[in-house]
Amino acid sequence: MPAPPNDPPDGLTPVVLVDQQLEASFDSVSAALTDLECQLLTVLPAPDAIGTVLLVLGEALNNVVEHAYRGLPGGRIDLRLSQASGDLRIDIRDRGHPILGALPEGRNPLQDGAAVEDLPEGGFGWSLIRMLTRDLRYDSRDGQNHLTCTIPLDAATPVPGPSCSSGHKA
Repeated sequence: MPAPPNDPPDGLTPVVLVDQQLEASFDSVSAALTDLECQLLTVLPAPDAIGTVLLVLGEALNNVVEHAYRGLPGGRIDLRLSQASGDLRIDIRDRGHPILGALPEGRNPLQDGAAVEDLPEGGFGWSLIRMLTRDLRYDSRDGQNHLTCTIPLDAATPVPGPSCSSGHKA
C-alpha cells in the first residue's frame, strides 16, 4: 500500500489513510493493530490520538471476530480509515452474523460502585467505544454489517512520527 498523504488538501475532502481487508481472527486483528500503529505514527497529530484509535479499533474488530463470525470460519473484515476536518472516520464491514436490535450500550460498573477486584473481565468495549467516538452508527443489510464512527483529533495538522517496521502483514 502506498504511503498516504499527510494532509487533506482542503480539510474537507476525506483522505483515505488505510483501506485493507483482514482475516476475521484474533491473531490477524492483533497483527493489523500493530501495523496500524506504525502507519498512524506518520499521519496522526499526537500519540494520544493513536492510542484512542487503536483502542476503539481493537474493541470493534475483536467484537466482529468474537460475535459476528462466531461459528463462521474464513471470515473477512474490511477496514477503512479516513481523515477530514480534524476527524478520523472508522468504517468497518463484515459478512458475519448481524447485531440484533440496537448497538449494545455497554456497561460501566464503576458507576455502580463496584470494587476493582470484583469487576468482570469483559463487557466494557461498547462503553469505551461510545465514550471515545461520536456519530456511532451500525447497519446490516444484504448480508453485510457496517459500523462507522468518528474520532475527533486534537490537532488538524499531522506531524511526522518515527518510522516503524513491525514485519506483520494483515
